[in-house]
Amino acid sequence: MLLRRHRQDPVSSKEADRNNVIYSLLQHNRSPFIDHPELAEYVWGDSVGAAWGNAADRDDCGRRWQQKNR
Repeated sequence: MLLRRHRQDPVSSKEADRNNVIYSLLQHNRSPFIDHPELAEYVWGDSVGAAWGNAADRDDCGRRWQQKNR
């Protein structure tokens, strides 16, 4: 049921703005399902077990996180 709703209700600009505010002013973390709505398919949907993204993207994301959190 939740995956069907996720597919039918794409991320709105209001949700994206809220995610940005939470990141910049409050918790300093982001919702990956707002930034990458396709991720739900890899966790619960038709792409379970498939690789998500490419290694260069994952490596870059990891490097940026490590630099920020030193």
